[in-house]
Amino acid sequence: MNAGLRKWKRGWIYAVLLLLIGFIIYFWPYPERETGMSRGEIRYHLGMSHLNRGERGKAMEVFQKAVELDPDSPMPYFGLGLIYTSHGKYDEAVEAFRKVIVLRPDFVEAYYNLGRVLAQQGEYTEAIRAYEKAVLINPDLTQVYYNLGEIYMEGKEYARAIAEYNKAIQLDPDYRDAHYALGNAYSKQRKYPEAIQAYERTLEIDPEHAKSHYGLGMAYMRQGKTDEGERELEIFKRLYAYMEEVEQVETVLRQSPNDPSVYVELGVIHARYEKLERAARAFQRAIALDAVSVDAHHNLGLVYAQQGMYREAETSFQRAIALDAVSVDAHHNLGLVYAQQGMYREAETSFQKAIALDSEFAPAHVELGAVHQQQGVLDKAMAEYQRAIALDPYLLKAHNNLGVIYAAQGRLQEAVAAWKTALAIDPADPETKKNLEEAKEIARKAP
Repeated sequence: MNAGLRKWKRGWIYAVLLLLIGFIIYFWPYPERETGMSRGEIRYHLGMSHLNRGERGKAMEVFQKAVELDPDSPMPYFGLGLIYTSHGKYDEAVEAFRKVIVLRPDFVEAYYNLGRVLAQQGEYTEAIRAYEKAVLINPDLTQVYYNLGEIYMEGKEYARAIAEYNKAIQLDPDYRDAHYALGNAYSKQRKYPEAIQAYERTLEIDPEHAKSHYGLGMAYMRQGKTDEGERELEIFKRLYAYMEEVEQVETVLRQSPNDPSVYVELGVIHARYEKLERAARAFQRAIALDAVSVDAHHNLGLVYAQQGMYREAETSFQRAIALDAVSVDAHHNLGLVYAQQGMYREAETSFQKAIALDSEFAPAHVELGAVHQQQGVLDKAMAEYQRAIALDPYLLKAHNNLGVIYAAQGRLQEAVAAWKTALAIDPADPETKKNLEEAKEIARKAP
C-alpha cells in the first residue's frame, strides 16, 4: 500500500472520529437540557440533599460553588441562607435571603425565612414587613400568621396577636399551637372566658398539652373557680413529670437505640402514667430486640390485662413463666387473668404455684381465697383470707371479702367488725361502705 493511500485512510478515520465526538457532545443528555434547570439550580438540589442528611459542610461547599458558576440563580443563595440560619449566622442569612428576593421577587419562601431570621434578631418591624410580603404572594401561609401573632405578643399588642392567631386557625382549625397562643393572648387581656375556651379547644386537639392545662388552671383560678383550677394544675404537674421522665429515657435511647432494657424502662414509665398503648409498643420493641426478656413479656402482660385483652395477657405471662419458671409475680398475674375470664380451676392452680414458690406472698392467698369464694368453697376461702391477713393486716380485699362470708353465714357482728377494719384501711372504699350500710340497716330492722 503506497504512502498516499495510507495517509488518506488515516485522515478518513480521524474525520469519522471527530464527527462521532461531535454527535456525542451535541446529543449528550446535559442536566440543563433534560431538566430545564440552570447549573446553579442543579447544584442547589445537590446541596439540599447534603443538607437534608446533616452534611452542612458539604452543602456549604456546593452552594458556594453554585454561586460562582451561576451568580444569577437565586436558589444557591437560598441554600446558603438556610445554612447560615442553622449556624446562627443571622447577618449572613439576612444578606443571602435578600439576594434571593432581588433575583426572584416572588419567591415566598425567601420572605418567610427572612422574616424568621429578622425576628430572631429582634428586628420585629422588618420581620413583619417580610411576613406581610409573604402572605401578599400566598395568603394561605398558616405558619406566617402564627409567627406574626408571636411578634405582636412580644410587643404586647394582644389585639393584633389575636387577629393573626385567628387567621391561622381559620386556615387550620386543628392548629394546636395557635389555639394555645390565642388562650395566652386572651389571658393577657384578662378575658378569661375566651381564654378558657381557647385552652379547652387546644386540649380537644391534644389532651396531653401540659401548658394548656396550666393556662386553663390559672384562668379558672383567676375567675375564682378554685376546684376546677386545682384540678387542671394537678393534671399539669402530672403531665410535666411524665414528659420529664420520658425525655430522660429517650435521651438514653438516642445514644443506645438497640438496648432492650431501655425500652422496658420506657414502657414502665408509660404504664405508670396510664399511657397503655405507648407502654405496649415499648415492651413489644424490647421483645423484638431481645425475645428472652422476662421483664418485657411480664410487663406486656400487665398492660394487656389493664386493657382487658386477657387472652393476650395470658400468652405474655405464659411466655414469661417459660423463661423464668420461679417468677412468683408471673404465676400470680396469670392467675388473675384466668380469674377475670372465669377460668377458676386454672386460676387456682396458678395461685397455688405462686404460694408454693413463696408461701408468704399475701396477695396470692387473697386471690386464691376469692377463687374459692366464687366456687362456693367458703371454708377454704376464709382460711386463705385469714392467712393473708396474718401476713399483711392491711389487705382491704381480704377483710371485705371475709365480712361478706360472715354475713352470708349470719354472723353479722363479725361481718361488721371485718368491714370496719376494711374502712379503717381505706375510708373511701365504696364497696365496703355499701356493705357496712346494708349491715346496719339489717341490724336496725332486726327485732
